[in-house]
Amino acid sequence: MTYAFIHPRQAAPFACLASVISILVSGEASAEPIQWMVDHHRSSLTLSVQAGGQLIEGRFGEWRAVIVFDEAKPEASVVDVQIDMPSLVLSVNQAETIAKGKDWLGVHAFPMARFHGAEFTVKTDGTYDVAGRLELKGSSQPVYLHVDLQIDEDESHALVHTSILRDAFGVGQGDAARFVPDEIPISAEIWAVRSIPNGRAE
Repeated sequence: MTYAFIHPRQAAPFACLASVISILVSGEASAEPIQWMVDHHRSSLTLSVQAGGQLIEGRFGEWRAVIVFDEAKPEASVVDVQIDMPSLVLSVNQAETIAKGKDWLGVHAFPMARFHGAEFTVKTDGTYDVAGRLELKGSSQPVYLHVDLQIDEDESHALVHTSILRDAFGVGQGDAARFVPDEIPISAEIWAVRSIPNGRAE
């Protein structure tokens, strides 16, 4: 069975959308893929960091995701996420201003980040590791997701955890960088409900 998750705020096609669609229609399985609409009100994409002994938490307000997930053949699955970097909100206003500046995320010059993963590996506990690449601030580096996915009839719930090494992306320069660790934890909680393609009954 194949699952496709689409964020409800997806206002424009992704750069990778054509390749994702080709996977949906050209796969070995003849069954039409099940589409899922992400519940934005319950879903979130967040980060946290200890800076100078203070916990700073953040949330991205705008992000879009396309996920093609084949439960029977996870190695053929694909996930593609695009994040609007200017939508980042941090719990400390001064830290948010610094984080969006050119020495850190440089959101004006690099307003979009993208993660593309195409290698799902099932672990012994039933969770998944997803290998992919993150494009951030003009750099592309390997990043690995850990995903705990539960599907209950017409609803799905995924907890996603990863971390990025900011130095690898050139994020963080100047005096403030010495107060921030290199490894930044990132989490996502995704709730989605099933929709029937083209309004047809199953």
